Amino acid sequence: MLLTKWLNRFVAILHRIAIKGNKESVMNSNERFDLSDNLIHFFRAINPDDGSIPVCLDDWGMTNIEEGGVLYPLFLLRTSIRYNVLWSTWSYRGGKRTVYGPNPAVCFTEMPIAAFLETAQMRSKNGEKISSYAFIFDKKQMFQLGARPVIYGLSVDVSLPIGNGGCARIFDESILPLAEQYRYVTYNPVGQYCVDWTHEREWRWPHTKPTDTYEKELEQYGCVDDPSVVPGLWSTTSSLENIGIIVKSEDEKEKVLYDILCLIYRKTISPQKYNYIICYDAITDLVKLRDFGESKKLIESSKIFIDSFLEKNTTLADNTIRHIAELEKKIDEKYEFEKVHENGKCWLWLYDFFDEKVRSMLNEEYLKVNKDGKILYELMHISNARDLRQQETMVEMLAACVKSELGIECGYFSVRDIGNPYDMDSVPFYNSTILDERLDALYYNYNRA
Repeated sequence: MLLTKWLNRFVAILHRIAIKGNKESVMNSNERFDLSDNLIHFFRAINPDDGSIPVCLDDWGMTNIEEGGVLYPLFLLRTSIRYNVLWSTWSYRGGKRTVYGPNPAVCFTEMPIAAFLETAQMRSKNGEKISSYAFIFDKKQMFQLGARPVIYGLSVDVSLPIGNGGCARIFDESILPLAEQYRYVTYNPVGQYCVDWTHEREWRWPHTKPTDTYEKELEQYGCVDDPSVVPGLWSTTSSLENIGIIVKSEDEKEKVLYDILCLIYRKTISPQKYNYIICYDAITDLVKLRDFGESKKLIESSKIFIDSFLEKNTTLADNTIRHIAELEKKIDEKYEFEKVHENGKCWLWLYDFFDEKVRSMLNEEYLKVNKDGKILYELMHISNARDLRQQETMVEMLAACVKSELGIECGYFSVRDIGNPYDMDSVPFYNSTILDERLDALYYNYNRA
């Protein structure tokens, strides 16, 4: 009896070991060069005239300078970061929707990073619509938000979809439920014209909320005024975290990091929203990157350590803000009040996010960041009861003193007494001339090839 009991226990232990080993085997089997834990959403150059543009905004924002013509991938990526959205589309080709059903979608590829970079570089050289500028998302997070792999072809003929009287492409629900039709991708490798997109290993996330307002504005005016009505996956309202970004160079990495820090300091996103930025110019061996472990190492080495930017240095911040206030007070004492011709408010505008003194003041909340990414110091002694032009003159002098004595590059920013004259997010009345002289400044998202 005792022997049987011990034998049963021994068999149970062996069984648990076998199950554990099997689970580890399953987990390890996913660590292959042809598989990925991520989904990649890439940007491509878009010509608004070809009808394929995902979103046509009448105004991209004060610091998103697009100037018409082709919209380039870096511009679109930075705009996406600044607006916190991945825009959903019906992916028009030749004036026809390629996404079936009533729901526009955000598209992703399941390709591993190495395969994606190889494919993007090869296909872009051939003039195909792809680039290496991209976001990288955790596949499990995207699945929880509703993203699913596409369905390449069906067992029945859907070559003649039933339209809804408009431009939508919708086929009978007996073939595929309406809610799943966004996943369908045409596949016919043996027809007269070969259609095979399986190499993209595509996933899609559907926008299921009403799009009536957006479609109506687009139909009437050809563009929309308000970005918030454009269908899309808004990252501020989702649980997405540890997002990766791919750009070309260190210079572009700094611009993207600036955009991210602006959102963090405005408390629009959490410090955990973005995790790493890969510069593909720095990758010397794409073949080596095909290895699952090497891909993990690349991600680890590309982490941006946001927390290091948010570390406090209270002493430096206090000393710097005190010095600026003293300079401001001296300038205020030099100027008599002039007759007020224009009411408004002026701020000292500090240009460099990466200056240690500026960052220390930001981390102590002595400075604020407005919606256009300008770092602003609220004047303590120069009163906004003064004439606005006089305020600007005085703050220009303050900026020169701050640069001379503290080495911080800065200028002025002002808002007129229209609506709310004390709102730093209002349309600027005047800025320092840096706006006209330095389109490569970090706060500008300037559309260029």
